[in-house]
Amino acid sequence: MNNEHQEQSKQISGDTVNIQDGGAAVIKGNKVNIKDGGALIIQGGAVDIKEGGAVVIVGETISLHEGGGGILLAQQAELKQGSVLLLAAKEVSGEANIIFDLKAALLFGFVVGLMVGVVKALLARRAA
Repeated sequence: MNNEHQEQSKQISGDTVNIQDGGAAVIKGNKVNIKDGGALIIQGGAVDIKEGGAVVIVGETISLHEGGGGILLAQQAELKQGSVLLLAAKEVSGEANIIFDLKAALLFGFVVGLMVGVVKALLARRAA
């Protein structure tokens, strides 16, 4: 099944999903190709995004060219001229602005959790 879309949709799924100049809330497919579009969540085997992006992208392989992503989880990620908030991948190639890799995200979470615990302890001690 080959789905081609050029407008906004809530959910799109199929073996191959092609989107140009549009988007969807959720996209699921074995092959997902997006040009000049995006989604909130993309789940696919092979995800190829050109000049677009998504908040969460989960795939075996993710190729992101001149686009952006919030959280990317993949076996392989190829990034060119894009920005990513959190990237967790076994193999990464290309160049992109990555805010957090997996190690940095874990460290950040640990530090924030520690700070919240200390503040709660101080406030509880003060209230007693």
